[in-house]
Amino acid sequence: MSSIPQTEAAELCRLVEAARRIPILEEDHWPEYRANRIKGNVENRINATQEYIVLDDAILANLSRILDSISKPVMLGLGTPWQVLNVRCWVTPPSDEHIGPTATHVDGMPPSICKVLLYLTEIDKTQGTTEAECLDGEKAVLEGPAGTWA
Repeated sequence: MSSIPQTEAAELCRLVEAARRIPILEEDHWPEYRANRIKGNVENRINATQEYIVLDDAILANLSRILDSISKPVMLGLGTPWQVLNVRCWVTPPSDEHIGPTATHVDGMPPSICKVLLYLTEIDKTQGTTEAECLDGEKAVLEGPAGTWA
């Protein structure tokens, strides 16, 4: 876990706050992705707790600079060169509903795929965070300033 400069996180956050929101659709996942099956009206339930962001040119240019800046640390951590396959951006407003990305879940990706999370606002147990279960079963709660990535 590390972080980008808070000024970079703040600029990307500003762009995201101004960006157009869209609903996520069940068919938006890659065909090879083993999507979690949630009973009931999945799209309405997830879209009620998540705001998905349209990644416009300004956001993508900013994000590209950030990814370039973390490229070497990520490569050193993985022990191999890497590339971005997919980017998704969303805002999670406070909610008591735990569904989709806010519920305990597995991502359904092959073991060769690693996910990088970039938080544009501070993360902790009171404001919101991510809890990850490691391969050994140990759980880790992510906490850090705006710009934290893991």
